[in-house]
Parts: sequence; structure tokens; C-alpha cells
Amino acid sequence: MKKTISFILVFALLFSFCACSKNKNNTTSESNVSDNTEYFEMSLLYCQSDSINPYTAITNINVQLCQLLFDPLFKIDNEFNAVKCLAQEFKTEESKCTVVIKNATFSDMTTVTAEDVVYSFNLAKTSETT
Repeated sequence: MKKTISFILVFALLFSFCACSKNKNNTTSESNVSDNTEYFEMSLLYCQSDSINPYTAITNINVQLCQLLFDPLFKIDNEFNAVKCLAQEFKTEESKCTVVIKNATFSDMTTVTAEDVVYSFNLAKTSETT
């Protein structure tokens, strides 16, 4: 059964990449994107009846999709060391960790703030999926 699900997921991901298209025409209404910007459109497979919130997603496909859509503060490398992603710098003292985040924006171009990080951290603590 696991092999079948794995095969379906791999096939779905490969199929989703077939839906990519290069688009030189900028149809966005955002003022901070110039008219000659090249961008790519991509269709990704997801389960509409499930959330795309990484802390509440239940289906495997949406959980995997969240890993593509959202950046963490840190990732763990093969030697189990913390590798900074959204974190610019950090320091730990006893049970306290202070993190400075990089300048980052959400897809709607609003800035990622410390309050957003704390909110996500609190959701992650109560989540059953992470």
C-alpha cells in the first residue's frame, strides 16, 4: 500500500510539473513588479477538502505541499546542525532562544514580523501534524 501511495505521489508531482508555463506577460496588479519581469506559473496538486496550513493539514499531499510553500526559521542538515533559513542570527541562553529574522514577505507582499513567527510557533506547539 505504501508503494502504491508513493507511486501516486511521485506521479502527481511529475504531472504537476507538466503544468508549468513560462509567462513573460505580467498580469499582476502589484505596483512593485515591473512590466518586463519574467515569472513562471506552476500548478500544484493539493487536496481541496484539506487545509494548506502546515499545522492543520491532514492529507499527506497537503503536508508535503506545505514544505514547498513555507520556509522555516531553520532546517536540519545531515549532521543534525541547524541551518538558518528565515533566521538571520540567533542566540540561546538556558531555555530561551532569541532569533533575528531576515527581511521576508508573504505572497501578498506583507512583511513577515516577529509576531507572525510567535503565532506560528504557538500553532506548531499545539499541532498534531508537526
